[in-house]
Amino acid sequence: MKNLLCLARLDRANISEGFQIYYLNDVLDDLAQELCPLALQAEVKPTFKSIAASKIKIQGNEAQLYRLLYNIASNAIQYTPSGGRVTIELDSTANEEIVRVRDTGIGISAED
Repeated sequence: MKNLLCLARLDRANISEGFQIYYLNDVLDDLAQELCPLALQAEVKPTFKSIAASKIKIQGNEAQLYRLLYNIASNAIQYTPSGGRVTIELDSTANEEIVRVRDTGIGISAED
């Protein structure tokens, strides 16, 4: 809940504060290294892959993006039963960069 409040506050804050240029691929590599022990402990198979043809340079707040992706991916691991899978993919089109987190967990109900 605390992290959701932080993200809501960021929506209202000056979003350009703390912006820098960095590679999204590097953020996901760091994320993979940090999440592997969590996935091993949960007996979940993590897969991290880049479908993008090259490294993706973006501008933004790297720490906040990392925090957001960590929260989503760690929840996917936490709510996936032993023996399940969590896949994080990085893709790119002409107009957007895409990070997909998929899992074989319990999912979120339609009401939520």
